[in-house]
Amino acid sequence: MFNPLPAAATSSDLDRASPWRDSVDPMQDVDLGGAAFVETGEGEGVGSGKSGMKSAELFSPAQTARCTSEVLNLVEGAVLTTGSGSAPPWRSIVTAEDEGGSGNRVVAWSDPFYASPVLEEREGKEGPLLSSAGGTGDIEEESKGQGPGMWLSFGDGRFLESLSDCTPLAASAESAMSQGLRLSFYVDLDSSAAPIGKRQVILDNGGGLQIGVTGLSEGRGRFGVLSVGEGLGLAEACLGHPFLLSVSFRGDESGGVSFEVRKNGVRLPLGDGNSTFVRNLSTKTGGGGGAEEGGGAAVLSALGRLTLGCNGDGKDCFRGQKGGLGVSDRCGDGTVQREDGEECDPLEETAAGGNGGANLCGCNCQSQCAPGHSPQPAHVTEVSVSCGVITAGEWTPIPPPLSCRRDCAVSSAPWAKDVAAGVIKVNKRELLEAAAHMKDGERISVSCEDPMQPSVGQSPAQSLLCTDGVIEPLTLVCSPECGSGGGGDAALAEGTSSAGAGLARSNREATPIMCTKPAAPPVFERAATTKEEEERSTETTSGVDFGTEKISCDGGLLSSSALKCLDPCPGLNANELNAKHLLVNRQEALLPFAQMPAGSTLSLSCETGSEPRALASGERLQNPSSLTCEGDGWAALPLECAEFCLPFEPMESQYRVQVEGGREISEESSSPSLPVGTVVSISCAPGFMPPFGDERQREEILCLGKERGYSENTLICTAPCNSLPDYDKMRLKLTGDSAPIFPLPHGYKIPFECAAGFSPSDPQISEGFAVCQNGAWTEVSLECEGACAAFDLKLLQEAHAVLKGVSEKQLEEDPMWRRHGTEFELECPAGTAASRVGGQRQTETVQCVNGEWSVITLDCARQFRGMEGGGAYPFLLSLVFVWCTREASS
Repeated sequence: MFNPLPAAATSSDLDRASPWRDSVDPMQDVDLGGAAFVETGEGEGVGSGKSGMKSAELFSPAQTARCTSEVLNLVEGAVLTTGSGSAPPWRSIVTAEDEGGSGNRVVAWSDPFYASPVLEEREGKEGPLLSSAGGTGDIEEESKGQGPGMWLSFGDGRFLESLSDCTPLAASAESAMSQGLRLSFYVDLDSSAAPIGKRQVILDNGGGLQIGVTGLSEGRGRFGVLSVGEGLGLAEACLGHPFLLSVSFRGDESGGVSFEVRKNGVRLPLGDGNSTFVRNLSTKTGGGGGAEEGGGAAVLSALGRLTLGCNGDGKDCFRGQKGGLGVSDRCGDGTVQREDGEECDPLEETAAGGNGGANLCGCNCQSQCAPGHSPQPAHVTEVSVSCGVITAGEWTPIPPPLSCRRDCAVSSAPWAKDVAAGVIKVNKRELLEAAAHMKDGERISVSCEDPMQPSVGQSPAQSLLCTDGVIEPLTLVCSPECGSGGGGDAALAEGTSSAGAGLARSNREATPIMCTKPAAPPVFERAATTKEEEERSTETTSGVDFGTEKISCDGGLLSSSALKCLDPCPGLNANELNAKHLLVNRQEALLPFAQMPAGSTLSLSCETGSEPRALASGERLQNPSSLTCEGDGWAALPLECAEFCLPFEPMESQYRVQVEGGREISEESSSPSLPVGTVVSISCAPGFMPPFGDERQREEILCLGKERGYSENTLICTAPCNSLPDYDKMRLKLTGDSAPIFPLPHGYKIPFECAAGFSPSDPQISEGFAVCQNGAWTEVSLECEGACAAFDLKLLQEAHAVLKGVSEKQLEEDPMWRRHGTEFELECPAGTAASRVGGQRQTETVQCVNGEWSVITLDCARQFRGMEGGGAYPFLLSLVFVWCTREASS
């Protein structure tokens, strides 16, 4: 940010230049607030430095008594600039992401050489945004000295201020008188950002000096010293392009300080033609302190907080961009700084052992121009001195005196890279070499390289002047022709065409476009209008023709078009309107070949004797309603009307019907025709109620019009059941402990189960129900039979049988094995024979039937001992057969 040393200084010069180098670490105690440093390169200076001075020699005790810390002082010849051209860039820029998403903003200007930020944001305020020239470009590349130059974008009250009031522009009132001071600003301010008569402060020294601008009409403004009353310190100039503004102060013969204002090196006349700095300047103009009585010199050397972008109170803020700020105090402090290249000093004391340098020294503290500087006038290369010409015994320079001005480095100009890119060309290409220099007063011509073209209204070439190390800003803009890559009129939106030969081709050239008939812009209106009002609205509003628009060529690209062209709408269908009982306010909209412009609005209303239909929610459609042509078609009809409903028919006695307002409808009292949307309330008459599960107390239906009748009624009213059903209390019982609350609605179910000692006849059904049907109960859907006693296990022993699939314990203890229909099997164990009337078998099924076990007929006898295999049974049968035969014969 600050470059306190000239470009030729080495690292050893840095060590000698600052008295803090031995005691202060460059980065110690630098509060950056989490922001990032953007390191930049070094370039040539625009002011002669005094970095070899010690701070004790710069200020008197009275000047430094109010300072809270030692920080960089501008009287050391510091140069502040954002560019990387002929002026040096900042050493470092502390930036942070802007909260509004606008990019990086400058939080502080800091120089590691001084180990402290110098300018920073005020608490609660924001610094300027960091952007490239013209608001475009790669900031990262520009921060390395490779871009077209960075800018500080002010506006919205953005500014920076010094950390303390130790920043006088001049070391002392005496130095302001003897050495002079020049402030340079590279600024860009659009005329729209400079209201007439509104003050905009570029720099406030906090001691009564304010540099800035006020707006005039027709793209002009007044620049200079705002703090001089009645605009006497301002010069008039044009706005709209970047330019170099410089204000130079010097002591005059009357003991005051005079100044001049230059734009791009050209001196401008001030408001009243008198350039003398007013002596009684206000001491509180900028806020934050001011100068004591002492005139303009005291104001220049006053201690105060330096504010960049606003006045000291944060008001009257600058609304443009700054590309550079230069502070230069000429040599003549009475000391020769040989490490800075000074050979002499005009104020050197000859009586104190000096070498008479005051008589031999030029205004740049050199007897001849150093490298990188050019003499002014150009033919003067050395100063001729003679002894005793004016005063006996003293050396006197013979006019014209030697004045050395800095050369310009064309290779460091922001636009130099555009030459290599083929955008522009120069007439002196040899000056683009890194070692080449453009002398003070020399000019270079810049023009567009083929096929690039200058913007409309610009000359094909621009001549740039080198003035004391600063090249006049380049305002020539070269861009490719629009449409050079193809496209042409195809880029236009559908329904539009260009007026004239074709679209714009040159940069910043504008071409009017219009709608292609029959398409037209939408009619600009908010409510239904008459035909005459519609025709007027399509012509002009406040002088603006809505049927045309201008698009421009910007940087090789055509701007987008906001012109909207839509086809007209056909006439409305009269049959559809009649079917929906609608009237329209404009009869021409019903003509078969009507062409209604897009955006036209019609008013629709209901015919007499009809009303708007109601929505399902009961809300009625708005009457009247607006219908808009959306281009080549109308929007859906927003309104539909219907005739009154026929009288509501009386319902059965179990219903109670009431019309909106409380009037009842019955067989004795019928209703008249009802308007659309009328609410009819239906509820159950006393002694009736909705079915089980329907919690509604009533239902409301709507009159939908004569054609559609009334909305559907879904409420059903039936007689309830007022007592429990009849049931066999010996076999059945109610499930659960609580009794129902009467009356019970249609469809209500009461659950039953078998009473103690009984079980379901169907083992798969354990519960049954009685259902209320229109006030009566259905039969209980459950049959219960008596249960059996526990099975007598002695019967197993008598039959010599065993259980199959069930245990003895289950038969004794589990009631499930006693229910009606329960059955199990008996079988004969191994080694026994099964005997039964009518035959032999080994198993038998035992069943519980209505409380009684079936009779066991199975008889398992043991086998005879000693008989094995199949011999026992044939032998026994043979004996029985023989015995029976004998009995029969006898």
